[in-house]
Amino acid sequence: AGGAYVPARVVPTFQRLQQVASQTGAKIALTSSIHRLLCSKLLDTVIEVSSALDEQLNSDQDINDIKPAAAVASSDVAYLLFTSGSTGVPKGIIMEHGSLCTSQRDIAKRLGLRNSVRMLQFSSFVFDLSVGEIMLILMHGGCVCIPSDHDRLNNLAKFIRDTEVSWAFLTPSFARTLRPTDVPSLELILLAGEPVSQDVFDLWFGKTRLVNGWGPAETCVFSATHEWKSADESPLTIGRSVGSFAWIVDAENPRRLAPVGCIGEIVMQGPTLLREYLADPAKTLSSTLTSLPNWAPRSSDRNWGRFYKTGDLGVYNPDGTIHYFGRKDTQVKIRG
Repeated sequence: AGGAYVPARVVPTFQRLQQVASQTGAKIALTSSIHRLLCSKLLDTVIEVSSALDEQLNSDQDINDIKPAAAVASSDVAYLLFTSGSTGVPKGIIMEHGSLCTSQRDIAKRLGLRNSVRMLQFSSFVFDLSVGEIMLILMHGGCVCIPSDHDRLNNLAKFIRDTEVSWAFLTPSFARTLRPTDVPSLELILLAGEPVSQDVFDLWFGKTRLVNGWGPAETCVFSATHEWKSADESPLTIGRSVGSFAWIVDAENPRRLAPVGCIGEIVMQGPTLLREYLADPAKTLSSTLTSLPNWAPRSSDRNWGRFYKTGDLGVYNPDGTIHYFGRKDTQVKIRG
């Protein structure tokens, strides 16, 4: 319809919800019956998403005959996501339709996504992993399996079995709580959101396709992926870039590439990156490169003139994949 969405968490204070509504200029709230009253205090237009709404829309012939009137450009905003950031102050990430579609198209190709995939929708809507769980699958004709709050908290393994979930994007911490024998329908587990530990790798390797997905929310779900093929591989291999280019630069000077084999900051280039931070030009400026570095390939496409400094450190493996080394802001410099 040409609009943009922003997911909001109800758990924090009402004041925080007011801030989100005010900062984004939201006009409509989509919510469940449980939170309808709360949302009505924020916005004038509140739509309760329910089975009754589905029935109403399906029975309304006039609505079924209406064709989309909005012409959506790739540069239009698709969604706005608030993340806590390293300082704990929420930052609004603005993502465009072009970034979303390019990212999800290329991730699907990399993973070999088919329309028979049944994806577990486990992540909270306020986390960018949910974008992959929902948009990636719906864009390619798959099925999104959404557990109830009760199943999510009490018996997720049973839900996965009962609904024959075949793919799941999970944090390593949560993947540790499941057992492969309890979820035999799983054909692929993608681990994301935190570094993969050796025990989680050992638990799942050989039981299903096991993939590492790396990337800040500013790069639209995943910037790089790696499917482990050998038990001898490092759990911290994040693989090769997807949808954009990944460069390893001097951690102190992003306009200079790090020597091959040396640890440096991972910088992403290409069409899958954020447009900007909401109402924060200083943050946008400090996190991006505003002019083309000498090491970057030239392109007439404006999307390939985008660069984002991830703040993550990495080093090239001999085969060209990237090994993750942690956050730049947690490193301590010794003797200069």
